[in-house]
Amino acid sequence: MRLQSLILENFRSYISCELQFFASNDLTIFVGKNAQGKTNLLESIALLALPRSFRTRNHRDLVHFDKEYYRVQGKFHKRCFSEAPKMNQSSTPLNEVKDGAVSTEYEIFFQKKPKVEKALKSNGTFKTLQQYVGQVHAVLFSPETMNLLFLGPVARRKFLNMMLCQTDKNYLQDLLRYQKALKSRNILLKRIHGRKAQAKELAFWNSLLAETGASIIIKRLQCVQNLALRLSEMYQSISGSSVQLVIRYSNELSSIWREEHKSSNASRNIPRAFPNISCGTDGKSIQTQKKSFTFFLEDETRKETMIQRYLEELEKRFQRDLTLKKTTFGPHQDDLHFYMNEKPLEKVGSRGECRTAILALKMAELKCIEEISGEKPIFLLDDVFSELDSERQKRLLESMQSYQTIVTATHFPEEMRKNGKIQAFRIEDSTIKKW
Repeated sequence: MRLQSLILENFRSYISCELQFFASNDLTIFVGKNAQGKTNLLESIALLALPRSFRTRNHRDLVHFDKEYYRVQGKFHKRCFSEAPKMNQSSTPLNEVKDGAVSTEYEIFFQKKPKVEKALKSNGTFKTLQQYVGQVHAVLFSPETMNLLFLGPVARRKFLNMMLCQTDKNYLQDLLRYQKALKSRNILLKRIHGRKAQAKELAFWNSLLAETGASIIIKRLQCVQNLALRLSEMYQSISGSSVQLVIRYSNELSSIWREEHKSSNASRNIPRAFPNISCGTDGKSIQTQKKSFTFFLEDETRKETMIQRYLEELEKRFQRDLTLKKTTFGPHQDDLHFYMNEKPLEKVGSRGECRTAILALKMAELKCIEEISGEKPIFLLDDVFSELDSERQKRLLESMQSYQTIVTATHFPEEMRKNGKIQAFRIEDSTIKKW
């Protein structure tokens, strides 16, 4: 997948902007001082992949301060599959089919007045959110991403959700249904607490939470396992060290399941990765674990058992939930943990090591999305090179080869100047000029 052109209209600091990206250049850099519009540019590209900004929840914030609407249009060069890739994608009108490739234009529009409206389009055809998401694949590394280790679990769950929504439309549907059910159950708990409703009314929402929640947990487990298989390798390729970097998924349902089956024969079929996924770089053990783990999760009987156990746990925690007036069990409580040589990364890692680890996580995400979707995602790097020494810059550039990579920086890194296939721009006050 390649971004061919980008058009911005009243988006953030850009009133009007048109850019062309050359097919011969895998690497594009935008250089400028702080507060000149560099991040706004990457934000618009990321928005075409997932129509939700990584900087704000409110689309009003994306509209230029004295305008009533914004529009972002991107034209992408994509593979034309003879058969559908692994991802369950909706059909999209195609044009300019040539040599097994296709160019498709995607658009996001939002207006504040006279009536709030938001529209998603593919080649001029209106799309629902579920039809749209998953058509464009992009991986973003921003200064905000660096906080992934140090912020609360919400940020780490958001990371998983954003990755899975790009590669699994059913996950997006489950997530939306789960969030609706969770909100409704919490409202009902408050009504029951205030003696305005009865406990038996929870049955419907409990059932929906268990069904969608179990599905979300299974898909997150699979996602984290795929990341874990690549994480240490990516870290070592960037850092040049032999450090073992591990990612573990923390989830109460899988923890309860493992504890209950610890002494049973069924526990022999539960891989070590369940519930806490961690992989080294031993190819044989990785493949064995992956096969065992996938078989375990795809067994429908076990899935139904997980749903039943989920329902039992909701019943068990009813009094606690009623007292707190909120649901205390489910994937909205999950977390990710990172370990360097078996020690918590956020406690033992230096600033450089932590940044390199998150960068490795993003590289692993890049590889996973490519494997699932059949498309090479676009890699967006916002002011990353300023935090890396020259050797890490060089190794990162080597790792990015074959991916279209769009970078912002306050200066032109020396390592990049050596790259003959680079497209460079200068940004000043949201005006873009060729270098």
